[in-house]
Amino acid sequence: MLGGRRKTKAGADRPAPSIKAIAVRLLARREYGRAELGARLRARGAAADEVERTLEDLAALGYLSDARFAEALVRSRSGAVTSVASSAHGPWPIAHGRDGF
Repeated sequence: MLGGRRKTKAGADRPAPSIKAIAVRLLARREYGRAELGARLRARGAAADEVERTLEDLAALGYLSDARFAEALVRSRSGAVTSVASSAHGPWPIAHGRDGF
């Protein structure tokens, strides 16, 4: 919910988070590409021009980077392949009776 107010668990009213606050909260969890973050913000009901301004601000602050997102994506995809092979419990040590124990 953008704008307006929302209820807390205790039932008290509080202002709904701004589009920028929502974006920062999402970016705190993981890296997002500009297009993906923009789509998520628009799906929450934000206006396209407000989303564009927010994305520009976040990029200028260094919070949003397509290059950093691409690096994180490559790392996560390649890490799944190399982590088992390079660990003490990977296929080679196990196949040769050296499972690390």
